Amino acid sequence: MSRTRRFGGHGEGEDIAESELNLVPYLDIMVNLIMFMLVTVSYLAQLKVIDIVAPNYGADASGKTEKSEPERSLTLAITESGYTILSNDPTLGRFSVPMAGGDFDYRGLTSKLSELKSQHKISNTLVVVAAPQVAYAAVVKTLDAARADGEKQLFPDVALGQVYGGK
Repeated sequence: MSRTRRFGGHGEGEDIAESELNLVPYLDIMVNLIMFMLVTVSYLAQLKVIDIVAPNYGADASGKTEKSEPERSLTLAITESGYTILSNDPTLGRFSVPMAGGDFDYRGLTSKLSELKSQHKISNTLVVVAAPQVAYAAVVKTLDAARADGEKQLFPDVALGQVYGGK
C-alpha cells in the first residue's frame, strides 16, 4: 500500500511516496529454518550417539614415526557376566574375564590386559563398550583398571561406546 503526502515547506511542496516493508519472504525463510532445526534436533535425539574420547594419560614414549607392521587394537566389552576382550586380529582370539564373587574382576582384567600387551604388539588405544545395564561406577573402575598396571601404562588412550540391542 502506498500513500502520497504533500508536504509544504519553504514555498515548494514535495511528493513523497511511502510504502510498507513486505515481511512475508523473511517470515517464510524463518519458518523453514525453524522447521529444519526441529527435524534435525529430533533426529539427533533419536540417535543417542555420543562420541567420547578420553584425554591421553601420558606422552607416547616410543618416538617412532614409521610402523613396520600394523598394530592390533583391542575392544573391551563390559556385560553383566563380566568382560570380553576382542581384537581386530583374528589370530589373537577372544578372551573372557568372568565376574569374581558377584563383582567385576578388576585385578583379573588388569593382569589379562598386561599379559596381552607384553606378548603382542597392541596399540595404546582401547575401545570400551558397556551394556546399558552396567553401572556407571563399574565402567569408571574398569577404565582405571585398563589404564595402568602399577607404574606400567597399558592403555592411555580410551574411547567409550555403547552396546546396542540385546536385553
